[in-house]
Amino acid sequence: MLLRDIGNRERIVAGLMSGTSVDAIDVAITRIAPNGDNIDVKVLGYAESTWSAAERDAILRVSTEPVSAQQLALVDRMVGDRFCSALLALSTSLGITLDAIGFHGQTVAHVPTPPSGYSSSTLQLGNPFACAQSFGCPVVFDFRRADMLTGGQGAPLVPAADSLMFHHHLNDSAIAIQNIGGIGNVTFLASSSPPIGFDTGPGNMVLDQVMFARTGLRFDDGGQHAASGNVLPDILDALQEWHIPAGPPVSYGREQFGKPFVERLLAGRDGIRTADLLATISEWTATTIATAMHSLPSAPTCVYVSGGGAHNRDLRSRFERIAGIETKPLHDLGIPGDAREAVAFAVLADARLRGTKFDLRYVTGSQVPQGLGAIALP
Repeated sequence: MLLRDIGNRERIVAGLMSGTSVDAIDVAITRIAPNGDNIDVKVLGYAESTWSAAERDAILRVSTEPVSAQQLALVDRMVGDRFCSALLALSTSLGITLDAIGFHGQTVAHVPTPPSGYSSSTLQLGNPFACAQSFGCPVVFDFRRADMLTGGQGAPLVPAADSLMFHHHLNDSAIAIQNIGGIGNVTFLASSSPPIGFDTGPGNMVLDQVMFARTGLRFDDGGQHAASGNVLPDILDALQEWHIPAGPPVSYGREQFGKPFVERLLAGRDGIRTADLLATISEWTATTIATAMHSLPSAPTCVYVSGGGAHNRDLRSRFERIAGIETKPLHDLGIPGDAREAVAFAVLADARLRGTKFDLRYVTGSQVPQGLGAIALP
């Protein structure tokens, strides 16, 4: 298959990704049709494929510990194979043949502000050629590194997809979309303007890690434990000292809010109730998101939420109280909230094949409009 054969046409495109929480592989299959300079997207199917405990441990090990190149290579192959099998299960159940795949992979390192002597870099594991060979279609992958070479932070990239997906909802107004995954990030869209987007700080990452450390449960379902607790002012003040820049370019990862951060947070606090810790972290997280909203060019009257945190009623309630802004599910805009990031990488893959270039100066800080991703051909 030659790139000149791909063209600007309607396509069935899958999106694959696994977030910083390393809880599951998100798989979305979409129909994407050109609509002038934008697109129309219909989600045909979505599924989550949970990582096994052994797989998750292997990914977290190469993300947080010194490992050999051999271990890194083996996890890279494992991730690629698991992505491929997760996509095969969904496409087979739907009886769908794919035209292209957006393959984000699993981020194991993201270093937008490197130590002296190094340049910014990022690393997503997962061999995309497994999917290219299995499905016989182009696979777009490695979305982030080219952005870094032009002065960008390589993240967040979902605002680029949002700018194509939600154009028809603007009507000379503006909308804000807040994703609450492991990391929180916001997209602000206004008519005739490049997208604005940045990481707002922690999403579920700190809450989930504390919940697991204290109870062995992977997350606080609906925020029930946090809702039963009391905010502890001393700990909240300490968390507030973590400076969250409110405006682009800002990108975060496990480097900021991973295991070392949580270990420092929990040290010497064994006598504090888990519910109180979770309530305090939820209050802090909601505050970082509210701060981001009030830094936008105009404060939105409603924020559409997506990601796992959209199901956390306690977190959403705290945000609405602190920010004075209503939240609604992203589904109201036609895209299932849980599927948003997987759908976004399907959209970015389609855009790469169509030759679309994105102006991300107000998102990643990139100084040159460019296409996102490399292309693996079968």
